[in-house]
Amino acid sequence: MSVTNKVVDESAQASAQAQQQPPEWNPGLPRKVRARELEDVAFELRKGGASYGDIAKILTARGTKISKAGAHKAVARVLAALREHTKELAVDVREMELQRLDSVFMKIFSQAKAGNQGAVDRVLRIMERRAKLLGLDAPDIQLPYVPREALPEWIREELPKSEQQSEQVEA
Repeated sequence: MSVTNKVVDESAQASAQAQQQPPEWNPGLPRKVRARELEDVAFELRKGGASYGDIAKILTARGTKISKAGAHKAVARVLAALREHTKELAVDVREMELQRLDSVFMKIFSQAKAGNQGAVDRVLRIMERRAKLLGLDAPDIQLPYVPREALPEWIREELPKSEQQSEQVEA
């Protein structure tokens, strides 16, 4: 079973489970905890393919009155929390990778300074990777090719002039 099929299957199982077994709403729990439980159930239902209207009906039938818009907001809050968590993880991973690169760099830099060509190449590759991780390199901009016939007439009229001007500058 592929990873994608496994995730879809687990999602479907979680959705079916959430639909069949009402969560134990404990009235003694703090309001924020109950709200988080509701968001988790709504998210699992949505992940399993339920529409926001279906989520609202299921949760209302379980004793928690919620509208379609409320179901959407609950799912959106979970997604926002997941995005924030993912950003934090990415920052941590980036920092760890930078530390690894620095460690390797320090070990071979003296060899590169001594003229070891292999070490020079490795140092340059480490520097390139570090620059990419930090976003230091300007992105490569590739302009799309536009056939001359597709250009507006006023631009086509200017093209021969600019081509003649560039030939005069080169001469």
